Amino acid sequence: MNWLRKLSRGRRNALGAGVVLLVAVLVANLVYLPRQRQIGTLEADVAQINSELTIYQAKVRKLDTLLTENERLGRLLEEQRQQLPEEQEVANLLKQVTDLGTQAGLVFRLWRPGAAVPAESGMYQELPVQVEVTGSYHQVGLFFEQVAGLSRIVNISNVMISPDTGGGGMLAKFTATAFAAPPHPEGDGTADPKAKGNAAAKPGRKP
Repeated sequence: MNWLRKLSRGRRNALGAGVVLLVAVLVANLVYLPRQRQIGTLEADVAQINSELTIYQAKVRKLDTLLTENERLGRLLEEQRQQLPEEQEVANLLKQVTDLGTQAGLVFRLWRPGAAVPAESGMYQELPVQVEVTGSYHQVGLFFEQVAGLSRIVNISNVMISPDTGGGGMLAKFTATAFAAPPHPEGDGTADPKAKGNAAAKPGRKP
């Protein structure tokens, strides 16, 4: 190191500064810059993860909403099913309808059960009955109101009212449709709903 001592102070200072600069350059290229690149990569990865996490959290919230809505619809469906009688209960329901008509003072001229019509959804079936009754406007209106108040669903449609030329009152023609649960698989001992509908008490003359 004698050569170093022989250098002037200015050259030694310049040499020291050069060494420091060289070390700084080496540290920057070998340590600092790679770490900065690594940090940049990690920051990009973290940003991507945070973005994906935000998306997943939104999906989880949406899933929770869908599950809650599914539970609500399930309860609503069960409530609706409670209003659908089983096949064996349809005859009793239709008898309630005829009893209400008789109590309202109506005379039944026609009671013709039709074939069961399964719904496209498969969740219920329609059991239509063609009905003709005679009576006053008040009696017909009271009958429709009482049918609407039944705990089981019975829909009155295709209503046609005209003067009753034979009795002096009014003739009302309409379709009374009961909604029943889907039929059970064959072989389980359940009777045919149409047969049961025909078995219901038919007031007045037979069609």
